[in-house]
Amino acid sequence: YGGLLSFEEDGKPVVAAMVFPALGLLVSAVLGAGSECNGQPIRVSTRAMLSGSLISCGSHKSMGARGISGTFEANIASQAMATRTWGDAYGHLLVACGRIDAMVDPVVEHYDISAPWLIVHEAGGRSTNLHGEEGLWGEALSSNGLLHSQIVAALGAP
Repeated sequence: YGGLLSFEEDGKPVVAAMVFPALGLLVSAVLGAGSECNGQPIRVSTRAMLSGSLISCGSHKSMGARGISGTFEANIASQAMATRTWGDAYGHLLVACGRIDAMVDPVVEHYDISAPWLIVHEAGGRSTNLHGEEGLWGEALSSNGLLHSQIVAALGAP
């Protein structure tokens, strides 16, 4: 489990923290100052192609509920080295730390994505909705930034 906290100004997170007590991890970010895990700077991965990538998703059930399971399997999982499921907060943490290349999270609340959004951005990545639009919506795609447009296109977004 993880705890998420963010402070927003004008609807945009400017300070964020994610804590995973059982793992001994505290991840934080301040707008314009980068992201850290346990006091050490973190960066997203540098993989630029879907082939060989490691992609995570919230759950197969949530992918099915949004009607994108088949598209995800055919256009993303078939190209990636591997796909895994993680709870949304942990999957976004893995993107920010460079341990995976992207997290497709089709069902989130604002409070689920506010802290990870800033942490991923400050680690050099990108976090949008599944159509590549900036902001905090009911769905999220976090990536290293290099794969972002490929994943948006693979999911069928314009």
